[in-house]
This record gives sequence, structure tokens and C-alpha cells, in this order.
Amino acid sequence: MKSIHLIRRALVALAFALPLAASAQMASSNDRVRVVVSINSANQVKDIKGASADTVTQNKTLSIQVSGKPKSPETRVIKWAAYGRDLKNHNLSTLDSGEIKLSLSSSNGQQTAESKRIATTYTPEHSEVSKSSGGRSSSRSKPKAKKVAATGIRYVGYSVQVLDGRSVVGEASDPIGIKQEVAK
Repeated sequence: MKSIHLIRRALVALAFALPLAASAQMASSNDRVRVVVSINSANQVKDIKGASADTVTQNKTLSIQVSGKPKSPETRVIKWAAYGRDLKNHNLSTLDSGEIKLSLSSSNGQQTAESKRIATTYTPEHSEVSKSSGGRSSSRSKPKAKKVAATGIRYVGYSVQVLDGRSVVGEASDPIGIKQEVAK
């Protein structure tokens, strides 16, 4: 767990140290857009009898707000991706992704779009308590705890890019640099 925090800190430091990607620098300032993402979240918790943890189902939807100068004809697109981490082997993977045509209205220069619903289910590492069986003194037997490994995939973040052809004209991600970490 400590190594994950160290990796995140290193990615944040790296993101501030590196200049913008060359493709983003080549985009005209009139094509640039602002991207703001909020996450609509609902969790369902299922109790595991005799355990110190619960099974959690996460339901997330990315609400993507893009603002900028309209373009005619509009050639820009919004590409989004949501990422999860397998709790058993700690691999990072893409849960879902999609593409939405950008359509900034000429009156206010804003568009709000939503991703598909992203659902994951996981159970963290926990202990299950059971009473010992058999023996004469079973009424006085002590409960035994059994360690159970984590299972499932947990949502960890998103990335959103607005592209004009191959040029990045706007982006947002949380945590910073997650898209590059998945690409490894």
C-alpha cells in the first residue's frame, strides 16, 4: 500500500516537471478547450457473515463538461476511459472507454456529456471468523480467524482527452498520469 502512494507521488511530481505533450503544444489556442470531470457514484455493500469486510459494488458515471470556442465544422472528439486495479494481482486495467463527438453550442460554448455506467465488484482482504468444531469442550472453544485474500476489481481513476485529429486540445485525469501507467 505504501508503494502505491509513493508511485502516485512520483507521477504527480513527474506531471508537473514535464512540459505539455508536443501534440498539445501544436494545437491552435482557438482549438483548446477546458475539461472538467465530476464522478457520479453509488456503492452497494453486501455484508459477509462472520467477516471483517464487506463486498462492495461500485457504480460510477463520468460527467464530462467541456467548454471552449465552437468550431465549424466540428472535428474534435472526447475520448474517455475508466481504470481499475485487480486486488489479487494488483494489475491496472481499462474497465471501459468510449468516444463522444464534441458539439459546442455557438451561444455558450459548453457541452456536458456522460460516460456509460462503470460497475465493479470487489472484496478487500479480510478475516473470517468461525467456531472450532468437535472436541469435548466445544462449548468453550475459541473462534478461529481465517485470512481471506482480496478478490475483484476496484475503480481507481479516469482519463479524458479532447482530440482534434491526433492533437490533444484538452485533457483531465485523476490521478494524474494514470493513462501512462496503464499503457506500461
